[in-house]
Amino acid sequence: MSQKIGTVVRSDLVLMGALQFANPSHGSSADADPKAAAEHRLRVFKIGANDVCWVAGGHLSFPGIGRIRAGQDRFWAPAN
Repeated sequence: MSQKIGTVVRSDLVLMGALQFANPSHGSSADADPKAAAEHRLRVFKIGANDVCWVAGGHLSFPGIGRIRAGQDRFWAPAN
């Protein structure tokens, strides 16, 4: 069964896009529960990679919007 996310604005799921999209287990000092945060991040990335969805976030590098795509050991494809 496919889970649909649609267009999503995620707040603090990703604080360091360059690190966390490449390796979702990288945490930050803002994670209250680093293990749970990493598990949630990976779960959302996998769901997003299976569906076509746009993702925007205040902590993402310019342009701050893109798609979650699995491939080449990372999950991020910024919008052009």
